[in-house]
Amino acid sequence: MTTPTRRLPPLYAESLDRALRTPLPLRSEQHGNYLDLFVDTGHLQLLRNPDWQVIYGRRGTGKTFLLGVLQEEAARSLAESGIMSVFITAQDCLVSPVGREVPDTIRALGYFQTFIELLTARVLDSVDRLVADSSFLDTVIGRRHHLLDRILQLQYDLLEAAQEGTPVLAYSSYEVRQSGERVSRKSGTAAMGVGAKAGPNEQSITAAAALAVERSSSSSSQVTAQYEAGAVPRFAVVRRKLIELLQILKIRHLNILIDEWSTLDPTGSLMTQPLFAEYMKRSFAGSSLISVKIATNRYQTRFSNRGSGGNYTGVEVGADVFDAVNLDRVILNSCDLESFFELLLYKRLLHRERTLKVFETRNSGSPDEQFVLSIFRDRRTFAELVRGSEGIPRNFLILVNDLVRRHAHRADRQWSMADVQRCIRERSLDGQYDIEYHSEASQLLSQGIRETVLNTGSRLFLVDKASKDGFDRALTELLEKRIIHEYPRLEVPSRIRSTHFAFIVDYGLWLDWKRDSSRPAETRNSLTFPNNSEGFDPHVIHLEGLGGRTTICIHCAAVFPRDARSYSLRGLCPECFRPSDAD
Repeated sequence: MTTPTRRLPPLYAESLDRALRTPLPLRSEQHGNYLDLFVDTGHLQLLRNPDWQVIYGRRGTGKTFLLGVLQEEAARSLAESGIMSVFITAQDCLVSPVGREVPDTIRALGYFQTFIELLTARVLDSVDRLVADSSFLDTVIGRRHHLLDRILQLQYDLLEAAQEGTPVLAYSSYEVRQSGERVSRKSGTAAMGVGAKAGPNEQSITAAAALAVERSSSSSSQVTAQYEAGAVPRFAVVRRKLIELLQILKIRHLNILIDEWSTLDPTGSLMTQPLFAEYMKRSFAGSSLISVKIATNRYQTRFSNRGSGGNYTGVEVGADVFDAVNLDRVILNSCDLESFFELLLYKRLLHRERTLKVFETRNSGSPDEQFVLSIFRDRRTFAELVRGSEGIPRNFLILVNDLVRRHAHRADRQWSMADVQRCIRERSLDGQYDIEYHSEASQLLSQGIRETVLNTGSRLFLVDKASKDGFDRALTELLEKRIIHEYPRLEVPSRIRSTHFAFIVDYGLWLDWKRDSSRPAETRNSLTFPNNSEGFDPHVIHLEGLGGRTTICIHCAAVFPRDARSYSLRGLCPECFRPSDAD
């Protein structure tokens, strides 16, 4: 069946064609103009407070966009509001040495020193813009020119303090080789100097140590000593200078926006993230002038070493830092989702082609119904595209780009239901191909989830909390790759909430399974819970017998079958060829 051709005035058709000529950017940092493109659902207001906060969300849910809006909003009104926002991507802090392994403590310190340098540079950029504003400068310092000198001095002090203890020092080591006689003389001289200032007991101990050095060195013609250069972090100095600078400039508040936190350690298994959080807390916590807002993937995040049994390190969620927004929990109301994505698409196309403003309804900022009907065959087709995006903005934009490419970057033919469903299925299958064939996630998906949802005819499935141990990694991988999604907890009936976790299968995967299966129950596509307890049982997946044929390397995190030759013969990982089951 051919898709009908849209009959629009030539001006409208040409405007849409120009807007769709090139693909829409998928990553937020490529957009710019955040405030012009932003579609607010109430999340921004939650971030306008002085608390340390976390924005959770998987890739493409809009974390970076939210931080970008905060930064742009503050930059546009800095002189009037007195609120400064500094945006730093954790990816830019990843520095490491080449050729040797580094302990977590040193690695985290190196990352944080780079972070301090970036923070200092971004703050000073904002200060330079303020100082260049003559009206603001007059308001702050009047005719007290000595304060301007103090601002310049603080800028210099901040740069100097940030550069003390750079990552090179944190990672460097050096060797010293000297003759035994020379080492003996230096050690003895040092001991005598120290002993002259100490008491009798200390003098005798020092003399004994000097004699030991002399004896040991005399037995060898050369002594080799290896030293690990210690970093000289001056975080307290940076804090003090930074606060003084903010106070002089009458800055009411500084927001430090950290994006992609989980890149510090994507596995979340090391101490890198907790140590980085600990350094951050020591540097900035306790000041009413400074807040930290972190955007991260919840499944790859570890803010502290809680539960490890050692000294507490890091920040505590709910005490030091608070959950602000969880973008993984999408709007449930389908009408709200359709309105959100309709406005999102309209704003991005309008930003490219201003003549599309003709579709805007009077004084509302929202597009007329004709905007959607000019691109899609009907509202049902647009609703199917929204459903296939699973509430994730990047998924929606990817699907739109796929449809544009399928239609040769022209809008003269309306997009049909078949076109939309084909693109949804293809994108979902791409995520499934990323899962390793022998992995626990692959077994769980093919042997547990698929059979359950096809038998019940519902995308909904349940996992018994009592039998979930050992499959957290598989479920997390499926969640990260958007093969499955969390069912909103408030919508789960209270009678099973304490005993089961609820998930839904990705819509594109569901369409593919339904297409290849002849089971009559599957056509219902229901997301509602049964009315009685007995109806829950068919939705519970059975995990028995899964996961026993694979293992995971403790060194490189590779998942491989236990019958791999290197593992069966020597217990070695087939990827890194190191002992897989031992430290």
